[in-house]
Amino acid sequence: MVDADLVDQDVIDTIFTDIDTSLFSFGATGSRPAAPDEGDQYVDTTLDAQIWYDGSAWRENYDKKNVLDEDNMASDSATEVASQQSIKAYVDARSSGKVLQVVSTTLTSTVSATVDTMTTIAGLTASITPADNTNKVLVMVHFNGGVRVSSGPENIQLQIDRGGTAIAIGDAADDRTRMTAMHGNADSGDRMQGTSSFTHLDSPATASSVIYAVQWKRAAAAGTMYCNRSVNDSDAANHGRYASSITLLEVDA
Repeated sequence: MVDADLVDQDVIDTIFTDIDTSLFSFGATGSRPAAPDEGDQYVDTTLDAQIWYDGSAWRENYDKKNVLDEDNMASDSATEVASQQSIKAYVDARSSGKVLQVVSTTLTSTVSATVDTMTTIAGLTASITPADNTNKVLVMVHFNGGVRVSSGPENIQLQIDRGGTAIAIGDAADDRTRMTAMHGNADSGDRMQGTSSFTHLDSPATASSVIYAVQWKRAAAAGTMYCNRSVNDSDAANHGRYASSITLLEVDA
């Protein structure tokens, strides 16, 4: 240890004068050191921020002052950072269109009917509970079926039902039947079978459970409708059994 009594005061003054005081300095923007070294720091009282010299320019440290809390990123800054909360809010606000959940029902058994008013096809329903009443539900239907005609032209008329309300149906026009889709057409004594698929983006406006159903009826009360089987349903390899389905996708609005 050096005895302080043996050190000349002029030497001590010289040591402290030679220390680069820019490492510890502060003041207004206009008072920044004129010839700083790389790594020097300065507390800028004009900016109310600590800055440092990178060898070519003064840079601000990213302290709390420099973190922007803007949910809409309105400043569009190229140098300042955003808070975690504002990033999350910005992403969440632009997350519409995401699929939040999928519900699907597949009917593999056969169904037959001779109804003349829209009636739910047994087993071809699905229930969904939206997370928010502003979200939408994409309804996707795949139907396999046919009709045997006893007299006159006949077809199967189909519609989507949401909780007792027909949706995705055509406009009213005198006595014409409003429906979502028409499945095939057959003349007297003929039979028709095939596949129909259709979709609809619905706005149920609820956060409660809602049931979607596929409904059908005969067009001319002149035949028997079948689902998931051929009309003849012969026990032979060239006849088949099929599957129909209804799928619901909740879409974030």
